[in-house]
Amino acid sequence: MFYFICITLFTSPIQDSFEWSPIPSPVPEKIIWAKRIDKDNGYCRTQSKRLFQFKRNKWNELHLPQLNAVTIHRTNAFLPNELWVAGVRFGEQRTTLFRITGQDVEELHPPNVDNIISLFQHTNDSFWIGCNWGEMLSFEDNAWIKHLLPTQKHISFLWQMHNGNLWGSSDFRGISELLRLTPAGWTIIETITDGEIVNVWPFRDGIILKIDASLWLYEPDNPRKKINIPFSGKRDFHFDLFNYQNGYLIDTMGHLFAFSGQTQKFTPVDTLVAGLEISLSKDGFGWLYYPEGVFYTFDKPIATQVSPVNANFFIHRMDLSDLMGAGFIAGTKKPDLLYLVDLERENRVAQSFLQDKTKFFKRGIYTRAADFGLAERQESKDKAPTYDAAVLVADFNNDAKEDVFLTAIYGQKYLFFQQNERVFADGTSWAGLREEEGRLGQPATSDFDGDGDLDLCLPRAFSQPDIFVNNGKGQFTRVLGLMPDELPKSSGSAVFANLDKDKWPDLILGVPGSGIYMLKNINGQKFGMPVISGTSINSRKPEKLGSPTVGDYDNDGDLDVLGCKLYKSNSLYRNDGDWRFTAVTEAAGLIASTLTNGA
Repeated sequence: MFYFICITLFTSPIQDSFEWSPIPSPVPEKIIWAKRIDKDNGYCRTQSKRLFQFKRNKWNELHLPQLNAVTIHRTNAFLPNELWVAGVRFGEQRTTLFRITGQDVEELHPPNVDNIISLFQHTNDSFWIGCNWGEMLSFEDNAWIKHLLPTQKHISFLWQMHNGNLWGSSDFRGISELLRLTPAGWTIIETITDGEIVNVWPFRDGIILKIDASLWLYEPDNPRKKINIPFSGKRDFHFDLFNYQNGYLIDTMGHLFAFSGQTQKFTPVDTLVAGLEISLSKDGFGWLYYPEGVFYTFDKPIATQVSPVNANFFIHRMDLSDLMGAGFIAGTKKPDLLYLVDLERENRVAQSFLQDKTKFFKRGIYTRAADFGLAERQESKDKAPTYDAAVLVADFNNDAKEDVFLTAIYGQKYLFFQQNERVFADGTSWAGLREEEGRLGQPATSDFDGDGDLDLCLPRAFSQPDIFVNNGKGQFTRVLGLMPDELPKSSGSAVFANLDKDKWPDLILGVPGSGIYMLKNINGQKFGMPVISGTSINSRKPEKLGSPTVGDYDNDGDLDVLGCKLYKSNSLYRNDGDWRFTAVTEAAGLIASTLTNGA
C-alpha cells in the first residue's frame, strides 16, 4: 500500500520559500537507489531492476533489452545523461560494467574482477572502479589499467576531493582504511579500527566520514574529529551535502536537520516521515524519498537555505499508516486544534483546519506539538523508541480547560494541563502518573466513582487494567482490586459507556487474541461480570484487536458496540438490553471491513 503526501515546507529566515513538493513516483514499488544529479536530472533503480531517468520533472523508463539477462549489483551517475550499471550476466561469474547514455548501452568488459563495489567518473572518458580484495582499475584512452594497491581489503568508496585529488576507502571485518592517489601510486593515509566507513562526502578541503552511526571530519594534516550529531543513542540516519559544505541529515524517526559547513553544527528543521532517504545535487537541488516509492523534490535551489527553523507544513493528504489517535481541543477565542499521535515520530498539532463546524479546509497548518508545550520524549531512559499509542482530551483538573493525556506503548504516560488557551505544561509527575515498565494500551476516562471528576482506566499487556482515581484537582491514585478475577491478565484498549442505563459508566475492554469483555460498574466501587452468561463477545478470535467503541447505531436509546479488528472483519453488536447483545455485523453491511485500528 502506498501513501502520497503533499508537503510544502516554509522556513522563516529565508526570503524565498524553501519548498518540498511531491513528484510522481515512477512505479509503486521499492526504490533501491536514487540520485539527484542537478536541477533537471536524476536516476533511480527499483526492486524489479527497472531503471528510470528523471528529466525536467518527468520520469522516463530506460527500456534496455541488453540488461534483461543481467543481475544488477551497483548503479551510479555523475553526469546528467550517463548512468553506470555493474552486474553479472546469468550463468556467468564475472562482473561486467555498462555505460548507458539515453537508450544506448555500451559494455566496457573490465578484466576478470571480483564484484565491482565502487565507481568514480574522473572525466568524460576516464573512470575508476574498486572491487573486492584490493583490486582497482582505471579506464583511460579506451583501455583498462590495473593498479597495485597497498591493501587487500574491499574498495568500498572512490571520490574526488574539492581540490581535484582522488581518494578511496577500503574495509574488511570492521577495519577501514583511507587511501589517496599520489604521484607514486595509492597510499594508505589512515587505518580506522573504531568502526566501518559507511559513506563518504567530500567537504571543503577534506572529507566527512560516516563511521557506523557517527560522523567524522577528516582534513589533511589534522587529526580526525567527531561531529556531534543532533540526537543521542545509536539511531541511524541519512546524510548528504551540496556545494561541498552544507547539507541535511534525516534520522530514522523522520527528524530533519540542516548542517552548516561553517559551524559544523546541525539546526533542527522539522519532523517529516520516518523512513525517508536523501539525495542532494551539487548545484543545490535534492530529493527526499521513501524506499517504498514516494519522492519529494526541492523546487528551488537551497544553496543559502541552511538555517531553517520554526517550519510549518501544509498537508493536502496525510500518511495515516502510523497515526495512532487524534484528540480534538476546542478553542474559545482561538481556532480549534487537532492533536495527532504518531507511532514513531514527533506528534503534530493541526490548526485552522475547519471552515466551520462541519467542513474541513483542504489545507490545514500542521506544527510541532512541542510548540504548544505538548513535548513528549521520543526515547525511553535506555534510549529505546517509546512509540506513542493513544491520546485523551478532557478536563482532568476541573478548571474548565481541556487537558491532554498521552500514553506510549512502552510505559510512558504524559498529562499536559492547559494553562492558558493553547498553552500546555507537563504535569505528569505532579499528577502521580510516573513512568512504568511494561506495555500500555489505549486508555479511557470517565467519572467511574460518581464524585464529579474524571478517572482513568489504563489497559496493560500481561496484567489486568489499572484504575486511577482522581482527587478532583488532577492528581491520581492507583486503586487495586477493582477487576473481577475471571478477567484475562491482559488488555489492549478500554472504553467507558453506560450500557445498562443505570447512571454508572460500565467498562468495555478489548483483549487481543481473546475478544471484547464488558464489565458492569457496581455502584462506583468495582467492576464485575454481568449476571447473564456470554459476557465475552469472543467471535472468531481476532489475531489483532483494535479499540472497541460505542454508539446507538439503531437509534433505540441504548449503546451498541463496534469491535475494530486489524486482520479480520470488524464486529458490530446490537444492545438488546439486560446485557444481551446480538451480532449484526453482516446485516449492517460491515462484514468486509478490515485493517482498522480504532473508531
